[in-house]
Amino acid sequence: MPIVPVFQKGKKVRICGDYKSTVNKKLMDDKYPIPHFEEICAKLNGGQFSCKLDVSRMYLHLRVDDESAKIQTISTHLGNFLVKHLFFGVKTAPSIFQHFMDQLLGHLEDVLVFFDDIKI
Repeated sequence: MPIVPVFQKGKKVRICGDYKSTVNKKLMDDKYPIPHFEEICAKLNGGQFSCKLDVSRMYLHLRVDDESAKIQTISTHLGNFLVKHLFFGVKTAPSIFQHFMDQLLGHLEDVLVFFDDIKI
């Protein structure tokens, strides 16, 4: 799979897989509901204090099985690399990560999760 460089703030570059013509075409859409940002803001309204934690490189915290790693292999000028974690560019990654975070932290009172942001 070719890669796509995504330029971020601070001159950082995030490497994503270019899966649009291969893996993403074969994946079924994940129907896990993503909360609307407005809903989260409304739930946080009225709190006396708040805190936001940001999960760095969020998808890379989730390991994938061997078959998924093979499918996500990326190709660079240095060769091919097996990707053993959920990788940027997989179309179902946002909902998979949101589901994981909701399972991990969703039972905690006054804790809300929106992708890689944990709001307390």
